[in-house]
Amino acid sequence: MTGVLESIKVVFTNIFTAISNAYAIYFPKEMGMLLMILAVLMTFIGIFVWIRTRPTASATEQTQLRLFDAPYKSLGQGRKGLADLLALPVTQASKNNWVLLNFAPLTVMNAGYVGPMPNGTFTPAAIRMSLELGVRCFVFPIDFYTGSAKDPSLFAAPEEPCLLYRDQQGVIRSENSGSIAEMMKVLDQTAFSSSLASGKDPLIVILDFKNTPDPVAAPAKYLAFLSSVSQQIQVLRRTYLARAGDTIFSNLTNPNLLFTQGIQSFSGRTLIFTNVNTDVFTKANVSIDKNLRSMINAQMFTTSGDTIPGHSVTTAAPKGTQIAVGKQTATYFLTTPPEHLAEAQLKTNNVYTIADTDSTATTDRTTLLSTYGVQMIPFNPFSSVDETTSVLKAWGVYSCILKPPPLQYVVMRTEPPKPLSPKANSNQGNVGQPALHF
Repeated sequence: MTGVLESIKVVFTNIFTAISNAYAIYFPKEMGMLLMILAVLMTFIGIFVWIRTRPTASATEQTQLRLFDAPYKSLGQGRKGLADLLALPVTQASKNNWVLLNFAPLTVMNAGYVGPMPNGTFTPAAIRMSLELGVRCFVFPIDFYTGSAKDPSLFAAPEEPCLLYRDQQGVIRSENSGSIAEMMKVLDQTAFSSSLASGKDPLIVILDFKNTPDPVAAPAKYLAFLSSVSQQIQVLRRTYLARAGDTIFSNLTNPNLLFTQGIQSFSGRTLIFTNVNTDVFTKANVSIDKNLRSMINAQMFTTSGDTIPGHSVTTAAPKGTQIAVGKQTATYFLTTPPEHLAEAQLKTNNVYTIADTDSTATTDRTTLLSTYGVQMIPFNPFSSVDETTSVLKAWGVYSCILKPPPLQYVVMRTEPPKPLSPKANSNQGNVGQPALHF
């Protein structure tokens, strides 16, 4: 140990001497030593002050909520729900096509995150504020981290599912982790409240897994991870759409049929989509509360048939699978060559699609909907008041809007056969012998 300390002392002495000598070029050696000591001292003081004055996660949360509270209360006034939209004459013109495929709900990314984008925080208050703005589709970034335990008052335990915000390099930038259970509790208590203009509208919850344990290398951890998520969303089972009429929609049953059902049949119901593969539960012997698959209506796949760069969980659909919910980047659509426009539109005509992005200009969101027919176009309501105002302006006062008529999925109605003409009566098959004339 003494030898190690001596080595460290020698290293620091050499560094100190080298810097002192550099100062000596311009100042007397004694003055250089003094300036060096002052520089080191000021550096330590600066670090100490930064640590002491750096905003805590709680302070950041309160600052953000105060920043958006007043303007969002104003924006929340006069919001209208699906029933109001369907009553409009322009909407009535498309009455035969009122299926889920043709409606675009207000959708938020990183649900529960109040920012600022780097070094922001997760809080259930963000869910409440979003609901008051009319949001009916929430994309939750489910993640986990490894390594040493973080502050347990701010972060979940290592390898436990939680909500995290990462930058494009994968570095965790949120000052805390969000509790999945707390966010779901707020949705259960508030989303269908009579105080909300959109309180009867369908609610869409997207479990957007960013990372999971390796399903092949660590199958037991993978199963436990998904089971933990399932337990945290059980509060939604009260409103979860398990069936509509005689048609079952739980447990990934009839996912494609779901989107061609009349949207009014989903009033007061919660639909849950995910990008994670839940096939593991088809053979797992777990209780119903731990079976995530039992609460999933549809799995999201990439719309282009290949993987999305940087996405380790969202995969291409197995060969022969008819995709019900598709996921792609906004750039994928916005850079589509004109000669492939019809092809891109056809995908969103048959597939409920989300444009995955962290930074899309408002004009691009309008283009994604009006030109390409993308139904779920996430935005971050806590990025700036101006951005949110622009998004709400594009959607009008409604929680969701109808796709432009040329891009709508056309519902084919089967008409019952009309009664046969009396002239076609063949006397119930008893055809008499024709008269013979000689």
